Amino acid sequence: MLVASGAGGYLYWKSKQAAPEKKAEIPAAALAPGAVVKFQAALAARNIVGVDVPVDGVLEEFPVKPGDEVFEGQILGAVANDVLLEHEKEAGLQLERMKMRLQTLESQMLAARLEESSRAADASRAASERQKAEKAQQRQQMLHREGATPRKAFEAAQAAFDAARAEEEAVGGLAKSLRDRVDQINKDIDVSKRQVAEAESAYEEAKAGLAAAQLLSPSDGVIISIQKQAGEEVKAGMEGLIQIAVDLTMMEAVFDVEPALAGRMAAGLPAQINIAETADTLAGQVRLVENNRVYVEFASPTPLIRPGMTASVSVQIK
Repeated sequence: MLVASGAGGYLYWKSKQAAPEKKAEIPAAALAPGAVVKFQAALAARNIVGVDVPVDGVLEEFPVKPGDEVFEGQILGAVANDVLLEHEKEAGLQLERMKMRLQTLESQMLAARLEESSRAADASRAASERQKAEKAQQRQQMLHREGATPRKAFEAAQAAFDAARAEEEAVGGLAKSLRDRVDQINKDIDVSKRQVAEAESAYEEAKAGLAAAQLLSPSDGVIISIQKQAGEEVKAGMEGLIQIAVDLTMMEAVFDVEPALAGRMAAGLPAQINIAETADTLAGQVRLVENNRVYVEFASPTPLIRPGMTASVSVQIK
């Protein structure tokens, strides 16, 4: 029986560990068809998803590490981007400025309305006083024409009427000025409200841009690799910064073989996988033989079997 060693350090997530030296006790050509050959293999998940880099920047500290279980939507890390941070900060300050302006205008409106109400009352009183003075002036004017009242009485009534009319005009003008001011503040408030709404929209957009720099898990699974460390620079579009194994019920054992033996292995050949950590022996079959590397797929009955474990794989060759 031939005992061969595959790439014990191979992982789907691009491990660079060198494959152990193969030890063939019998030349591959001397093996009879149907012979069972054993290999040392590394376990990997069949289904792996990657988390790509969304923006340029510097990686912040990762709250997770390889081997951790994660859930869909979980924050796995973030990319610090000075432009996005500054944009969010400025948008927040601009929103606060717009809100403060609106509050100031609303305070001015309250004060203006109170003053307008007071001046309107003064204008009403002045109009009433002018009407009384006017009636008195008209009566004294009629009596003066008929010679029934002294000229001084007529002149006094005329002076009182002129004073009441002047006060009415002055108070009325001030009341009108306040009404105009209230109207203008109302217009300014409408403009300010639109500016606040625009600033809120810009701030939400800036926050969304900052949130887009977060690295989120696309699904439930187990982290199998993180390609870079906190503090390193990354570029937008970098693929697979974090790799996550999903559906750990579908696994595979991966190992390298010598070219002569690779030619005697093909997809569909039966295999057995022996996992020391769990003492399990599982049935599988060759899924692919490519570039002297063999992939044996199998169904895992337990989440205790994780990517990165090693296994002894027995394959029946052609």
